[in-house]
Amino acid sequence: MIIGVCSIVGIIFGAFPAKSMLAFGWSAPLSLSGSNPAWFPKMVADKAGYVHVMWGEWVGSGLPSVQAANTIFYRYWDGFNWSEPIDTFASSTTIYLDDLEVTEDGQLVAAWGDDLYFYLSYVSIGDAARVTAWKTTKYLPDTSVVNAKIAISPVNNRIYLSYGALNKIFLTSTLDGLTWEPVQTIWTSTNSSIAVTNGDIMVNEDGRVKLSFTENSVGKSWGGAAIWYTDFDPLTGNTQMREILRLDSPSSPTLGWPRLASNQMGQEMMFWNNGVGSLTGRFFQISDDDGQNWGTVRNAFVGELSGQTGFPALAADSLGRFHLITSAQTPSGITQLCYAVWDGREWSSYTPLWPELRGEHPALVVTGGNLLHVVWNSYADASIRYSSLLLDTPYLPPGSYQSPSVLEITSTPPPMTASPTPTPLLLLSDSAPVILGAEAQMAILLWGGLPVVVLIGILMIAYLRKR
Repeated sequence: MIIGVCSIVGIIFGAFPAKSMLAFGWSAPLSLSGSNPAWFPKMVADKAGYVHVMWGEWVGSGLPSVQAANTIFYRYWDGFNWSEPIDTFASSTTIYLDDLEVTEDGQLVAAWGDDLYFYLSYVSIGDAARVTAWKTTKYLPDTSVVNAKIAISPVNNRIYLSYGALNKIFLTSTLDGLTWEPVQTIWTSTNSSIAVTNGDIMVNEDGRVKLSFTENSVGKSWGGAAIWYTDFDPLTGNTQMREILRLDSPSSPTLGWPRLASNQMGQEMMFWNNGVGSLTGRFFQISDDDGQNWGTVRNAFVGELSGQTGFPALAADSLGRFHLITSAQTPSGITQLCYAVWDGREWSSYTPLWPELRGEHPALVVTGGNLLHVVWNSYADASIRYSSLLLDTPYLPPGSYQSPSVLEITSTPPPMTASPTPTPLLLLSDSAPVILGAEAQMAILLWGGLPVVVLIGILMIAYLRKR
């Protein structure tokens, strides 16, 4: 009898490897790219819950530099699986991918360029896996556009484009991708010892456009000396400019790569880097009223994270908490991805991620309010890697698109929800099928098998009493 009980328990608990006991941790990193060197991924989630990723690869011989590409690839995740990669754009010269966004009516917009021109490409999300469905427009000569960023207005679906050029930051917009508003100069300097680097752009719920950028100075070897923030109201044409932080001294931290994010509670977060080897950590600033008023600039991870390692990634979950993934040099001397959560008052301790796949350029999105997706550039093998994390936050049902031709991929992505610790179980919805990973299967099997174990225990006690 005892042997029988142990056998059943062994079947239940031995059906999964030991590592599966780490329920709802980050999934094993998946390589999205092929065998070619791959760089600079961009990712966006549409309101129906699909995740879209693009990146650059160098295809063929004649690689001009380590981080170079001549082809841009695309894949999407439908809630179950990843599509096969397709090569959407190619060039006879070096090609780069600046940004990727999705419009309110379900159009993917990619901003990219080569050595000759800057381009915007469009496609319905339902047709994005067909190369011939992509439509491309030539916008400006390449020398006129540096580090372009795009954002979509939730008010009127207008596409905003910001970019830098030497000592200027520009902004323009379009509704159809063909007719553009006159280019506005958002910031400029006549000082030849100053240059600017475009940062980030976003549009809040009332249509105001927010931009961030870095002022670089010759005194800091063209490193970042100041972080700027702009609030532009397209209805009135008013622009409010704020200098967030200035550190002019050559010995002070080098500022750069300011990222913007917002949540459903009207909070805005700006987060940016410091210099290599600096002991001041990272910098951030919070607004609780859609950017009208801001708190003081604060430090995060002081004495722990440093380095000019490209843009950090920020995303908000269904509770409004900001999730951060940044590439940084840690006290161990390794430059790798680090993960932390802002709970409304302070940052959690950071968690180093995948030191064997160290890299930069993370992109982060949340689907369903509780499923975190990250892609990044792994320098260990020049690949594009993907992982996900199921959060203990409420699940939010996906939205929909009015046009039935937009979504022709598959059914709606499955809902995934987890209860808070200490017992994180998946709550399965009746409205859509769910493809479960090993951790979820283990949880269900454990709880499904528990009554059997209890029953056998009762029978065993009764058996022993008879003896």
